[in-house]
Amino acid sequence: MNETGSVKVFGREYYIDGPPDQIQRIQRLLDNISARVGEESPRTERRETRLLRGLLLLNAEYEENLECIEAEHRETLVRVQAEHEDALRQVQAEQEEHFEHREAEREESFERARAEYEEALKRSQAEHDENLRRVQAEHDEKLKLISTEQDARIKVIQAEHEEHLVRVHVEYGEKSRRAEETEALHSSVRDWAGQMAERIETALAEADPVEKP
Repeated sequence: MNETGSVKVFGREYYIDGPPDQIQRIQRLLDNISARVGEESPRTERRETRLLRGLLLLNAEYEENLECIEAEHRETLVRVQAEHEDALRQVQAEQEEHFEHREAEREESFERARAEYEEALKRSQAEHDENLRRVQAEHDEKLKLISTEQDARIKVIQAEHEEHLVRVHVEYGEKSRRAEETEALHSSVRDWAGQMAERIETALAEADPVEKP
């Protein structure tokens, strides 16, 4: 970091700008020069003037070099910043591309899973419908068989019932006829018994009375 410092030469103080270590080196160089040149004299004065001119040139060169270094530093900084921004944009673009790719994969996976689910649902529904139709057909077939068996059983029962009715009717008619014949026989017997009783009474009435001993 640059700062303003002072250097002394031949009893005079001068202010220069530069890094502290650079100012210290310049001061040591001036001290060596002062020791070699000696005290003030016209010759020394001229040397001092030349020395100051040289210091001014040295300071100008230093400032020029410093400006060049700063310009190069700024240029390097701008280049590095640009490279950093390019790298950042590239990384961001790669991240966005990766995200878009992952998003596309996720959507594709979701669509594939949904299609598989819908297909499985359709198969399950088709199997369910087929099983339902089969069970319904079996149920209808069993109902028809049961209905046929019931109709046959009902017909058999009706025939047995009609046959039983006929047999009962015949038996009832036979019993009725026999009852009528029995009643007629009983009536004939009663009539005959009545007649016999009348004859016996008549015979007894007409017969001679028998004396008792």
